[in-house]
Amino acid sequence: MQNNTDGVPEIFRKKVERLIEINEAYAIQYFDQLLLLEAYKKKHPTRVVVFKCSDGRMLFAHFTGTPLGYLHNFRNLGGQFNFGWKGLQSAFNYHVKEASNDNSGCLAIVTYHYSEGDAKRGCKANNFDKVISIRGAERFARQIRTAYKDIGYPASVDVVVVGVETDEDALILHGENGDHQPVNLGDSSPTVSEKELLQKIRVLFPSMSTTMCVDFLPLIHNNIKHIAKVRKTKRPITELDHNEFVVGIGGSLAFDWFHIPNIAILVGQHNPNVERPIKSALEVIKPNAKKEGFILLSGASYGKHNPEAFALAEAKYYSRLGQELVKQYHPELLEFMYPMKILLNTETQKFKMF
Repeated sequence: MQNNTDGVPEIFRKKVERLIEINEAYAIQYFDQLLLLEAYKKKHPTRVVVFKCSDGRMLFAHFTGTPLGYLHNFRNLGGQFNFGWKGLQSAFNYHVKEASNDNSGCLAIVTYHYSEGDAKRGCKANNFDKVISIRGAERFARQIRTAYKDIGYPASVDVVVVGVETDEDALILHGENGDHQPVNLGDSSPTVSEKELLQKIRVLFPSMSTTMCVDFLPLIHNNIKHIAKVRKTKRPITELDHNEFVVGIGGSLAFDWFHIPNIAILVGQHNPNVERPIKSALEVIKPNAKKEGFILLSGASYGKHNPEAFALAEAKYYSRLGQELVKQYHPELLEFMYPMKILLNTETQKFKMF
């Protein structure tokens, strides 16, 4: 099905066409990498789940060099999660059960982010406070560890806290017991060996299984290589600031095709008080919205585990909720907003507008 933009107001048409282009390019890349993905998953069977901020720069697959579809992402503004959220419990436990069915483990990577060069390029949702961001990530990691301690699943569940320094996309590894100083991969030599890195993983995460250590290793090694490329290209500082023009509301799978920085702020569906992160996202995007307009994008995915009719109802609900919140809290943004609704086919990774 071809997405038609004829009915889109001219002032928003280029933005909508840009989203269509990004999605189509991702779908082609995803299809081309399917064989690579299957081979990678056989070599690295650990199911890796990433909890991260909705910030448009948090492209974990990009700066860890993993094939599209290998990482399973959960997003919320500020990277703020609570394992007491029933929907989040169910969604994460699905991945744990899938890992059990595959006789593998499940690794949860709980992230936070900050900027070394300028605190104001850090996490706005956490008031640019790195300490608050770290405490939130560590608290959520403890919740997961406590929940799965002695639970009896065949699959092992492990949790690591990882910071992201967004100026260089450098990962910061926090040891599991706080016994070691966090390790900034930006301090590692690009020529470091896999053997050295594996030893480092063993020291930081002594209870992690051997298989999980081996599967975690490529993410770390690829990030070190990525940092070297960032430094070599001397990425313009403007790319590090908030320039998003999309507020996306809906399921994580509906937005996995967003792989380009500073396009969207994405709000997940697992927060029972989803209105709060939507309002926060509108605050973040407001300066850009008033200058260039913005897309209020509502999406849901359909496929093997979710009928299209269910996804349709979900996307409609989030669109209505988002528009109501704009009217209630930011009526001055209505003239700068274009509501866009999409359904994503998880088999093809293509969306269709409706």
